Amino acid sequence: MSPTLPLPLPKRLFTWQRDFPEVTAAITCAVLTLLGWLALQGSWVGLGIGLLLTGYVIGGYESAREGLTTLWQRVNHPLAGA
Repeated sequence: MSPTLPLPLPKRLFTWQRDFPEVTAAITCAVLTLLGWLALQGSWVGLGIGLLLTGYVIGGYESAREGLTTLWQRVNHPLAGA
């Protein structure tokens, strides 16, 4: 039995991102929100609003997709009206 070497960092990050996409979206949302807030503090209103809106869309995408999928399954379920 030969010892196994750990995966290089880029491969580990790619595997982690594939396994947990919602965490990646949440981290991206948090970073964009922080950058947007900093831009607003520096009086860069256009950039700040753009970053905040982008973070809002990225952060809400996974929740919206999951909610709409669940709603669609309930509406199309044969016992939904019962």
